Amino acid sequence: MEFDTLITQQDPHNEINILLAEKFKIKILIYIISPKDRSKIEEIDKLFREKLRSCLVKYEIAEIGDSEKLESIIKDNKNALINLSGGEIINSLLLLKLSSQLNIQSIYVDLANKKRYIFTNNYRVIKKALKDMTIEEVIRAAGANITQDSSDLCSKEEIVEITNIILNNIPIWYKNKQRLYDNNTFIHNYKDNSKVIVNKEALNEEEIQLVKKALKYFKRIDGLEYSEERDKINVEFKNNYLKGFLFKSGTWLEVVTHLVMKEIAQVDETRSGLVFNWSKDATEVRNELDVVSIKDSILICISCKDSEKYDEDALNELQVYSERLGGANVVKILVATKPPSKILIARRAKEMGISLVIIDNDISKFKNKLAEIINKEGQ
Repeated sequence: MEFDTLITQQDPHNEINILLAEKFKIKILIYIISPKDRSKIEEIDKLFREKLRSCLVKYEIAEIGDSEKLESIIKDNKNALINLSGGEIINSLLLLKLSSQLNIQSIYVDLANKKRYIFTNNYRVIKKALKDMTIEEVIRAAGANITQDSSDLCSKEEIVEITNIILNNIPIWYKNKQRLYDNNTFIHNYKDNSKVIVNKEALNEEEIQLVKKALKYFKRIDGLEYSEERDKINVEFKNNYLKGFLFKSGTWLEVVTHLVMKEIAQVDETRSGLVFNWSKDATEVRNELDVVSIKDSILICISCKDSEKYDEDALNELQVYSERLGGANVVKILVATKPPSKILIARRAKEMGISLVIIDNDISKFKNKLAEIINKEGQ
């Protein structure tokens, strides 16, 4: 069936509007927005102009529950499709009632389960995805912009190799990793970002030998050069990504998670180290998600914690970012190397719909657990 017009409500997540407009080659999109959200029109219009270049977008201002206004919009657009997905529930119910009375087709899209519910005299369910959106398309539809992406790190052979070494030597990593973040032990040269001094006086003999072993390995893979003196070791990195990988906490865990998510057949795309801001405020404080994947247009947002020291603030941050970007269907996962130090955090995560996954060196087990969560959420 062909439609000239799509009638829909204002919603923080516009991916369904975009998918429907593309699917049915809509010429006019009528966007119903409440008076309190008038200020958002410019931002929303920018998104539609970018994604729906051949579609004319009109804005109708209507109070929540204003059945007369909704009826006037529909009566003027008989050859329309009415989108019941998203927006205010009372308006969706009124639109369903009015479309039934006027014999105009309405639709509800269940992205997570790849279903479309068609409401007319001939009610039916179509079990087929509209289209698979990319991570960037879903994030843009939520009104955000990606400003940084570190996914390329996961394609570098030496980074993958170092990550596997850490994974296979987790007890040694746990015992020594905090030294990497001790500014008295590893002294960074802030005038020359490539240089670091290792203060041997801050290390015991076992730690010094471990550092030397690591430096020999990094030199062998052409990652750095170093020279040793009596009380210090002068290190010069040949690239920034290796230094960043070593000295940013949890980066190896992001790499492992990214690589495992890419191996899960049902996952369409995976990106990591995503930094983003909201379109309305490009100067907003840095927002970051460690790993983001997508399956059937549903975002999977993952936070990685290389410790047991994560609390309710970490859960709240994951919940806020995930739901604002991916909506109610978003899948939220926190991957950690140890159970939380506070027993209540595991229970709180469950209450917030966040799946908590503890990783060890068994990659198959880790992959199976992530796949189980993703597939369960889509059922």
